[in-house]
Amino acid sequence: MAEFSKTYQTEDNRRVVSLPWKPTASTLPTNMANAKKRFDSLQKRLQSNDVLKKEYERGMLNYIEQEHIEIISDASSHDPGMPSLNVTLEVGPNLLPETVECLLRFRTHEFSITRDGQQAFLQLSLRKKG
Repeated sequence: MAEFSKTYQTEDNRRVVSLPWKPTASTLPTNMANAKKRFDSLQKRLQSNDVLKKEYERGMLNYIEQEHIEIISDASSHDPGMPSLNVTLEVGPNLLPETVECLLRFRTHEFSITRDGQQAFLQLSLRKKG
């Protein structure tokens, strides 16, 4: 949490944070060839299933409309002998027990207030590693 507090800033009404890089993390190599191979495989799969293709297109259009530009769907992917994004990042605390406790406490009161956090999440930006 100390590292998060040190790197957290507000810029243009957006919260900007840094990824928790390990001190030993070097610059990640490009995995363009691996990504292209996976993309070609996905395209082939979508071409053979119209229902899946329509669902996928709808999801991607939603990402574009919400200005989600860079999507990393598999941070464990890497080329042979090269590190993955997961390997270069620190492991954070397990927040799942706190989530369960929060949900259980939520049920103990007569009135509850909820909020959709989706728009709040969209106000978060990642700082480029520098």
